[in-house]
Amino acid sequence: MNIKGVTVVGSENVVNVKYSDPYEVLDALGEEASEVKTLSDEDKLNVTADIESLKNQLSKPKPNRNVIASLWSGIEKIVTGAGMVELAQKVAKLASPFVG
Repeated sequence: MNIKGVTVVGSENVVNVKYSDPYEVLDALGEEASEVKTLSDEDKLNVTADIESLKNQLSKPKPNRNVIASLWSGIEKIVTGAGMVELAQKVAKLASPFVG
């Protein structure tokens, strides 16, 4: 469903249409992070919560760059340390307009 440049993805997840690619990659990163055995339960919870917060920023017409940069910094550190480098790089590339 698409309403004024905002689309509903999956089960009532609202995302600005122009940010749907980063949203989908973040979704994949969250799913993969929850399955990685080298991450502690605390790290999984932190990454999941931060990814959800970052995805929430993508529903805004003008996401808060400072919030995104802060969230991504923590996410990137944990997932890269867990060996999820390729997916982290993909997200970093899509997030670069917000954090650069």
